[in-house]
Amino acid sequence: MAIARVSSFDFTSPESMRHALQRYKEERERIFPHLELSMCVNTGPSSFVDVAVYPNQAVADKNKEARQKFHDDVFGASLKDEFYYEGDIDYFYQSESFKKLGF
Repeated sequence: MAIARVSSFDFTSPESMRHALQRYKEERERIFPHLELSMCVNTGPSSFVDVAVYPNQAVADKNKEARQKFHDDVFGASLKDEFYYEGDIDYFYQSESFKKLGF
């Protein structure tokens, strides 16, 4: 069963958040090779929520150590607060028009 990890991040400044997101985009495939979906939602000038989907719990658990190392190395002291929730995905919907949003 697919697993979602919903993470909330709060940084010390908008610049540190932008730096963190840029590094994530550059290294996502290496750090999170089994990630099925990732969506970042900016929730403030220096905060965001990330929704990450993995094929199952074992795969989601497998990357926790690399995830933490990435956060420690890249975010460091600029990360004020972080927490996540994790669980089975109950349903998923995506409209055809979603593809036209242009990310």
